Amino acid sequence: MALPFSGVDAVNFERFAWEWSQSSLSDIVTNIDVSRSYLISSITAIFYHFMGRDIVIPVFINGILGVLIFYFSLVLAKEVWGRSGFNKLFAVIVALHPVLNIHSAVVLRENYITIFVIAASIYLAKFAKNSSVYSAACFFVLVLISSFFHGGIILYAAGLPLFMIFGSSKIKGVTKILAGVAFAAVFAVIITTMDFGKLSDIQQGKLSVEYLAQLEANRQQANTAYLVGMTPSGIHDVVWQAPIKSFFLLAKPFPWDVRSFGHALLLLDAMLWWLIIFLIWKHRAAIKSNPAAFAILISCLITIVAFAYGTSNFGTGIRHRTKFVVMALALVSPFLPRVRFSLTSR
Repeated sequence: MALPFSGVDAVNFERFAWEWSQSSLSDIVTNIDVSRSYLISSITAIFYHFMGRDIVIPVFINGILGVLIFYFSLVLAKEVWGRSGFNKLFAVIVALHPVLNIHSAVVLRENYITIFVIAASIYLAKFAKNSSVYSAACFFVLVLISSFFHGGIILYAAGLPLFMIFGSSKIKGVTKILAGVAFAAVFAVIITTMDFGKLSDIQQGKLSVEYLAQLEANRQQANTAYLVGMTPSGIHDVVWQAPIKSFFLLAKPFPWDVRSFGHALLLLDAMLWWLIIFLIWKHRAAIKSNPAAFAILISCLITIVAFAYGTSNFGTGIRHRTKFVVMALALVSPFLPRVRFSLTSR
């Protein structure tokens, strides 16, 4: 029932969808739980209820989402840099990205997460340029919907108040601080009043150095584990380890980690991230001077650091970093090599 790279999650998502589909429609709808990881199962269950169990249904939905991801990625790149900064190679990479395409062919929630994060990023870019309350509200709502599929994504919303405080030049002085605090307060209310399954321990006040250390110990059992033994013993360790863990989340596997064909495919994805990291660093001044790009960068960095502390193997890391690959590519779109495509023949 599952294609390569989908793992046990895809099997479970599909199995629960079939089990739930045998209930009445009202039971399926009323039992939808947006605080856990199985919203995709509830959505699939509704279709199964009417159409019967057919793996083509959730795969078809993910395929449609994959097409929309490609379309909205083009919208995002143009929103951030304008038409003059749009690069055809950006479109080609997004269209042919192997992991994005795999996510469109398996029963995983990744495409649901990605489509809403990209849409949210479009409105974040709009807000960075026009400071519209409507754009800010759309950004928060879309991030919230994406977080229904994975609770950790809610942290992406923290980028907006941080951008208002540290990056926005359109809002000045006390107004900037008050607006930033107001949006931060909204974010805090959402975090404290809603149940985000993946963040439940943190929401219950369990976040501590000891908690992070235990988290590391529990997640370093896979054969793709990295940074084994790097557990924080104090707050200073949390600070200096954050960029290292984030880099490993994005950059693994290294060539010497490849032990199978699957690892080789992941290496190609890692090489793309090496290029993205290099281009962001090389053109950091241009990105900083572009409000839309800088706002998206802040949101991405916050969430990537959070996922880096929740992941200790590149088998899982590949799925997490792919959630942000479109935004990362959009940030460096103007700096990718320029290529020309022609279908004409002589």
